Amino acid sequence: MGTSSVRTWLKHFKDGNTSIEDEPRSGRPRTASTERNKERVDELIEDDRRVTVDTIARKLGIGHSAVQEMIESLGYRKVCARWVPRLLTEDHKGQREIITLELLQRYRHEGDDFLLCIVTGDESWFHHFEPETKWPSTEWHHLNSPSKEKAKTVPSAEKVMGTVFWDAEGFILAKFLEPGKPSMLLVMSRRCTSSVVHCAINVLDETSSCMTTPAPTPLASHGSNCKDGVGSSFTPLLQP
Repeated sequence: MGTSSVRTWLKHFKDGNTSIEDEPRSGRPRTASTERNKERVDELIEDDRRVTVDTIARKLGIGHSAVQEMIESLGYRKVCARWVPRLLTEDHKGQREIITLELLQRYRHEGDDFLLCIVTGDESWFHHFEPETKWPSTEWHHLNSPSKEKAKTVPSAEKVMGTVFWDAEGFILAKFLEPGKPSMLLVMSRRCTSSVVHCAINVLDETSSCMTTPAPTPLASHGSNCKDGVGSSFTPLLQP
């Protein structure tokens, strides 16, 4: 609070006034914030949770500040949908819980050696346009309304799939798939029998002569972007 405001309130209380509410003032009474207008604002928000204050003001023919005041009195606030990797069903969540418990059990039994033998392969769509940001997707919600969720990716024909592999030591390789080609993770799970780099390069390029030293320990494959949105379990896949 500024110094002038403090002085104003000090004089207000010294004059014997104890109320902190605004007193009635002369001039044209406020007519926009009526119960009928509040009902109309509420109806517009219920019909379209993404409607803007400017749109409401234009449709009702009233001022921007009056609309904002009525929205606040109705208990609405503009919130963003919470981004999640995938919109999972209860069955998907149950599968992830089972896989997580399995991984914890293996780690307790094998220790850090288990982490060193994990190779992760992830597939993701790369879109030819900027996906919708969080701000345009904001919606009006009451204070006690549950948070809405939205998937990070959106369907589009203009896209290309990229596959990336990495392990505990870092990045291994990345590749963009040609249209009509099968999933890289599916191909690897069917054909890989040696070290991961040897296997992945041979799958990507049948003529490649690049070889690596076979892995000293059995490797575990981890596909973190399955078709149903549920990460597959770590299964022994690549043997030295």
